[in-house]
Amino acid sequence: MVTPIDVINEINRIRSGPDLQLNQLIISPTLMSLADAKAADHLLGGYPETVLGPCAHISPRLGSPLDQARSAGYCYYPFELWAGSTNSMIDPIAVWRTSPCHNPWITGAFMISPSCGLNNQSDVTNARMSFENLTHIGVGYRFNPATNGDEWVLILANEGQAYTSSFDPYRASCPPGLSLPPIVPVPASCLTPTCQTGWRQENNSWAYYQLVNNQCVRQTGWVFDNETNAMKQALRIGAFGATHNWFYIDPNTGVWSGWVWNSAENARWYYFLNTEVWWRRQCDENGNNCQEWQQQSAGPML
Repeated sequence: MVTPIDVINEINRIRSGPDLQLNQLIISPTLMSLADAKAADHLLGGYPETVLGPCAHISPRLGSPLDQARSAGYCYYPFELWAGSTNSMIDPIAVWRTSPCHNPWITGAFMISPSCGLNNQSDVTNARMSFENLTHIGVGYRFNPATNGDEWVLILANEGQAYTSSFDPYRASCPPGLSLPPIVPVPASCLTPTCQTGWRQENNSWAYYQLVNNQCVRQTGWVFDNETNAMKQALRIGAFGATHNWFYIDPNTGVWSGWVWNSAENARWYYFLNTEVWWRRQCDENGNNCQEWQQQSAGPML
């Protein structure tokens, strides 16, 4: 019989394997409790039966996964997966991996799919970044005598970024007129911004965050950074010319592309890290006519 710990171990094996090389997720006592309570709640039934997608995760007693999390004082967005069976015992990982909307949250294989709420490349990029930034996990299980089957609930979250928006994607996916339980407001304890702004090392690269409308937002495109100390610590870039440096964050990956533009010299540099040694080549303002690679013995100095 598969256990919740087996599910967690398999998810972490996939995440940390050679294909993804991502962080393993930490077991959260809060998420374990929420997932266990949600699995038990499924025994009581009453979930929307005429709809598919996120709306089907709304309990008539607990509300949406976001409502349930906020009722417990949990400040982070819960990405919830459910798997159930009738007259059989199942391996939930195998079930989720055969579902085009659930498999990406196990393997990271996101693609445009309107039926899964991914309508364009921007949606795919945002979902992939959310997947890569996950930090914690919880799994719950119950045997359902009414169906002689299983009830599995998986909850994933990024505890580095509080979710304080009033927008609930689970509720937003429901058809008009559907009767839903009351909305649970954002706990007051969650409203204090906890955003670590500036550079963060994530999955062998660097992302840049800013606090926008009380939300910790990952920036893309050209980002100006005048925080010399943060740059020196994060990217090993020295203080010389620091107030003229712009960094290009790839919109597709959400992390630093290696390109730096120095507005004082109107030139671009491309940095490459090879076996802990930084190399740099200088190009013109359009990123063309690049010079030969130069080794940066003490890290890149601009």
